[in-house]
Amino acid sequence: MKIAITGHTKGIGLATATLLRKQGHEVIGFSRHNGWDFTDKTTRKEFIEELSDGKFDCFINNAYPFKFYQGMEGFLQVDLLNQAWLLWEKDSTKKIVVVGSYSSVTVKNYYHPSSIHKKAIDDTCDQLRNTRSWPHVINIKPTYVDTEVINHLTNVNKSSPSDVAEMISWSLNSPVKILDLLFSAY
Repeated sequence: MKIAITGHTKGIGLATATLLRKQGHEVIGFSRHNGWDFTDKTTRKEFIEELSDGKFDCFINNAYPFKFYQGMEGFLQVDLLNQAWLLWEKDSTKKIVVVGSYSSVTVKNYYHPSSIHKKAIDDTCDQLRNTRSWPHVINIKPTYVDTEVINHLTNVNKSSPSDVAEMISWSLNSPVKILDLLFSAY
């Protein structure tokens, strides 16, 4: 499978790209480190053009702009999900995996912009699936993951980025159609 992944240079993206390459997939990474700043609308449009040439079977929508998460830039995963889905609409051979978060379910009693953005991913995935069309959309929703974004939290169990990569790999290769995959470290 030829896979496009955003945010592939650290954390969940790096672990996922590494694992999938070891499994024999061709993985092409798109991140700020190689000129793809997804906070820029033109860059997002250019990325969708990359997906449109038919060379990718799967898009792993992982990049999240924590530096900018207070504003509209935080919704870039939703924007990329929408654009990729519209591009690949009715193509049953394509898959889109979105790295969401369990925080979309649990953070409800105080303001947290990241949780608002991740809830928008949940709602978008549900709405796209309800069209009864393709491509297959998978929403991966881990609880805490040991990345630089939440390394300040010390009193919680954290999954490793490799754990999340394993779940992404499993969902891509599962004999059943995975929709949402919610999991936690123990």
